Amino acid sequence: MHQKAYESLEDLGDLQREVVQVVWADAPVTAETVREKRSRPVKESTVRTVLRRLEEKGYITHTVDGRTYVYDAAEPRGGSPPRRCGASLTGSAMDRSKRSWWEWSTQT
Repeated sequence: MHQKAYESLEDLGDLQREVVQVVWADAPVTAETVREKRSRPVKESTVRTVLRRLEEKGYITHTVDGRTYVYDAAEPRGGSPPRRCGASLTGSAMDRSKRSWWEWSTQT
């Protein structure tokens, strides 16, 4: 992916673009904060799904504060494009689990 494509978010849908721009502008944010800043009403479950997918694509990361997910940008706007195809195995517990399994399975 070219740097310019990442900066313009061409590989994202309209809702994903809007959500990642909110995260970049106001991070750290919760799903509720993102939902409140949207120009059109949307269910919180929809926002949570979009945030999860943006994290899977490498645009954002999250931490947990009590029971609340708090989202932040993986890279500042205009930074490096997210890595694809499992090249970036950081972030969620599932990613850490995959990395641990991979490291274990490749040892001889």
